Amino acid sequence: MTHPEDQAPEAAQPEEVSPYGATAVALAPLLAWLIPGAGHFLLGKRARAVAFCSIVVVSAVVGCYLSGRLDTIQDNDPLSIIATLASFGSGAIYMSLRWLASYEGNVVAAGFEYGTTFIRTAGILNLLLVLDAMDIARGRKS
Repeated sequence: MTHPEDQAPEAAQPEEVSPYGATAVALAPLLAWLIPGAGHFLLGKRARAVAFCSIVVVSAVVGCYLSGRLDTIQDNDPLSIIATLASFGSGAIYMSLRWLASYEGNVVAAGFEYGTTFIRTAGILNLLLVLDAMDIARGRKS
């Protein structure tokens, strides 16, 4: 009968080694959030970068065209935090619309709810693309 103390210790798992380098691992997710597709572009995934950027930008533009809301945190409304994080996920698009264009949307517009959904979807999609860029940079996927 063997005791746990008698067994050889298991070999430590080697740390992940990124094929892109430590700088790309840190920079790709940040760029991917700030400018949709930029993280993938940095990693050499040019076609994906263009496609992803196009999808996120078109979604945000359609949302604005339909007069959707660009969410901000509201007092006494905890769900507005989640909605704001979803909108803010589009990075520079959100910041440009909010602070440079002073865009807010139009509650009485016919497409307001659809537009709001498009804007939030653009942000959430971009956040998923940040995770994708992070996985590629770490070598977990190609």
